[in-house]
Amino acid sequence: MKIPNLSFSIDLSRKTILIAIVIVGIVVTGVLIFTNLNYGFPLPNILGMSDNQIGKRAVDYINNNKLSNAPASLVGVSEASGLVKIKIKIGASEFDSYATKDGKLLFPQVFDMTRAEKNSTQNTSDQSSASGQGSGAENSGSKSPSCGV
Repeated sequence: MKIPNLSFSIDLSRKTILIAIVIVGIVVTGVLIFTNLNYGFPLPNILGMSDNQIGKRAVDYINNNKLSNAPASLVGVSEASGLVKIKIKIGASEFDSYATKDGKLLFPQVFDMTRAEKNSTQNTSDQSSASGQGSGAENSGSKSPSCGV
């Protein structure tokens, strides 16, 4: 007596596998785009804090640790130079602060080094043109360029 062969054969061709991989890739990309656009979706908590959550955390930190005399409020958040730019209102004044994308570090003040480089380049060209006109004693190079701060 022979036992019948009960094995099931699934025909997976190379073309079918590639189509399945492309479909999974499109679905994963769609989910990531959706979670990045929708801050209320719970998946960003798995991937990290949203920019709005980081902004709220920064304002709470300022208020809870009494870093200002007046209460701080969140005006808006955006991304700048790989950091979260947080616009904060304290009293009647608005300030730009920055935080890391993981929300661990808060920078209440930053220095724009590109503006300092432009000032330095401009000061250097001003010094070279002025040294050709006079004795050059006032431009002896003992002064450092202004940072514009």
